[in-house]
Amino acid sequence: PNYEIKLMNSANVSMQFQSHYFNINNCRLPIRWMAPETISPNEFSCQSDVWSFGITLWEVMTNCLSLPYAILTNEDVYQRLRLMGTNVMRSSGSLQLSKPEYLSKELVDLMLECWRPYGERPTFHEIFTFFNKRLDGINII
Repeated sequence: PNYEIKLMNSANVSMQFQSHYFNINNCRLPIRWMAPETISPNEFSCQSDVWSFGITLWEVMTNCLSLPYAILTNEDVYQRLRLMGTNVMRSSGSLQLSKPEYLSKELVDLMLECWRPYGERPTFHEIFTFFNKRLDGINII
């Protein structure tokens, strides 16, 4: 049999998470999790997914207590990402998240690597290896 996997982002249609999305060209997008190159020049790749993973990792490590870039409006985040994507602001320093308390330097460094400019971010294989090395020999149960 030919099976299909279908994924849905139910938060996209939920009123509870409406403020997490920003309209760009009549599309509701999770702007706070998007990499600069996904805004301008509109390129999605494994590298942009690594950026988003870094944002999600930051959320988990801060116990999801606030939105990424909480002091900025969605419009502010969009404008900064757009400028970063067009190389006007190549440095990822134009958008910074607070360092989670009690987080190891290694994990902070991994998150910072995920937010490097396009082409300088780790691959998911490298991220997997990072976590696998730290879990090796640990009994979860």
